[in-house]
Formats: sequence, C-alpha cells, structure tokens
Amino acid sequence: MRAAKFLALFGAWMLCGAAQAVPLSPDNESARDAALQWLQLVDSGDYQEAVLQTSKQIGIQQNWMSYLSARRTPLGRLKSRQIAEVNQKPTVRGAQVWSKYKVILFRASFERRPAALEEVVLTKVTCCWEVSGYTVFESESDRHSGKWKETGDHAGQFSEPGPERH
Repeated sequence: MRAAKFLALFGAWMLCGAAQAVPLSPDNESARDAALQWLQLVDSGDYQEAVLQTSKQIGIQQNWMSYLSARRTPLGRLKSRQIAEVNQKPTVRGAQVWSKYKVILFRASFERRPAALEEVVLTKVTCCWEVSGYTVFESESDRHSGKWKETGDHAGQFSEPGPERH
C-alpha cells in the first residue's frame, strides 16, 4: 500500500512538472509536498480519505465532503497543475493565532475547466504541514473578489464553517 501511495505522489509530482517560478525553501518544499499528497487524494476522487487527512488540531468545523462534491467533482480529471505562489501567513482569518500557516496557489487545468486556481491552506502542526483549507477559483478575479463567499460553500475558510466535521 505504501508503494502505491509513493507512486501516486510521484505521479502527481511528475504531472505538475515540478515547475515553479522561484526556487522553494526547504520549509516551502515540505508544505508543497503535503499539499500535493493531499491533492492527489482529491484528484483520485477519494474525498473521504482527503477529509480524514485534514488538520484536526485547529479545531474548526467544515463540511468538506459537500464542498469537494459540489466544487471539485464537476471539474473532471486533472490535466496539469503548477505552483503559482507560496505565501507564509502569520494568521488566517478565524483561526487560532498560535499556528503557522502557508497558502499555496496552484494554476490548474481540468477536463471541464481548462484554467482554474486552487488555493491550499496548510497549518504547521508539531513537525508537519497539514491541509486546513482548500478552495477552487474559476478565475483570478474570482479569487480577489471573494466570489466564493456569496455561495457560502467554501470548505477552506475558517470563518465559513459547514454544519459538521467529517
């Protein structure tokens, strides 16, 4: 089973082309690897396992399954993914201030959406990065306008919790 997960992660890394605009620090590489491993589960449709691997340390309530089913499934199969930005955040709106956060933005192409943005929020929990938020944006303007807020189905923002934690 470990070999299968390694091959899946390696395949995701190869699919991404490991292309990035700037070299990543070791800490950013660690966060990127955690995000890509989690995204591989999402890409394969294994939402339940992806939800199980989200950070439980930050104590937020989210309805991940509904969000992933409603926002990720309709996009279809992943065609490509490339890192666009990695940002260190001292805080994330609505989350505990003691944590260390990174926000990684990926430019992605899907079967039914040739250009999309994926934003993965990671929280440093003890030694490791864990996914604590995920959003798919249809465009750069949607990301900056906060269009997702209108739908109320964003799984990754701490201030927009869903009715239950899976």
